[in-house]
Amino acid sequence: MLRIRQKRWSYGDLLLIALLLGTGTSALLAQSLGGTLRGRVRDASGGVIAATEVTARDTEKGILYQTRTDDMGVYQIALPVAR
Repeated sequence: MLRIRQKRWSYGDLLLIALLLGTGTSALLAQSLGGTLRGRVRDASGGVIAATEVTARDTEKGILYQTRTDDMGVYQIALPVAR
């Protein structure tokens, strides 16, 4: 006959497991496959500039990434992984 022994977990065991899982999860969340440039375009008086083109240039590869600002002058450009 097969006997199964049941382990009783102490609070210390559970705390250690929670810390290990939390550390691993935060490390995974910190990894990303690229980056994002975000900002707001304003004129000299501080007013937002809507519907204007924003360009980011990868000077090493000669690649341009372009977008336009929204109604609030906000832009966002997703960038790929650097290799």
